[in-house]
Amino acid sequence: MGQLPELLDTFARLKASERRPSAPIPSLLDDYSLARTRDTESNRNSAACFNVLRLLKADRSENTQSDVLAWLLDSNERRFGTHAQGNLGLRLFLAAARIAMPSQELPYVVRREVSSLRSRIDVEVACRGHYLIHIENKLWSNEGADQTHREWLDLCKRARLMDVPDSGVHAVFLSPAGGPCLNTRFSNMSWLELAGVFSQFADEVVAANVRLFASHYAFWLTEIATSAIPTKDDHNG
Repeated sequence: MGQLPELLDTFARLKASERRPSAPIPSLLDDYSLARTRDTESNRNSAACFNVLRLLKADRSENTQSDVLAWLLDSNERRFGTHAQGNLGLRLFLAAARIAMPSQELPYVVRREVSSLRSRIDVEVACRGHYLIHIENKLWSNEGADQTHREWLDLCKRARLMDVPDSGVHAVFLSPAGGPCLNTRFSNMSWLELAGVFSQFADEVVAANVRLFASHYAFWLTEIATSAIPTKDDHNG
């Protein structure tokens, strides 16, 4: 489609000058037709408009986004981490969240929908005795009343039960714009930053099918991060 704006601009100038009889209208239309043909051929080879996330309407479910995030972070192939790339996703995510990466040799567990006394967290990354990371994921909803304050209290209590030192306790508030949440102890991350994580993950993975999915997800995250997303109050946190 690279020639189309120039062709339309030429046509507009012709109209402004009352389409001088000497102007090459047939040639202009021929060039436009050629440009459309070239664009069609290019799309046939690249399918640039195709995105599996858009096709599946994945933007309608925050749970789907949290499931994909757990998939990225987990290193256990028998649980969420079917990408089989070890802790690559966790390392990239924590770097983007500006959290110092714990020891890469320690085994850890990724859980979804972890309920505590005051709250329920979307994604948990836990390594008993070493670190505990809670991630609150927002897409369609705003933060609930005192939600992150309640989540922080539950996180600290859970960390004590798991013998995690204060230095190993972390929380991330993930939202489209990456704005601050009520509790300032949370690290804030935007969906655009997360798109960068998935894009880098796609660049570094070995498996071609995983690379394809991660690149599609990165592209889709960029779309939703740069568009206006209606929100509603969250009563589930």
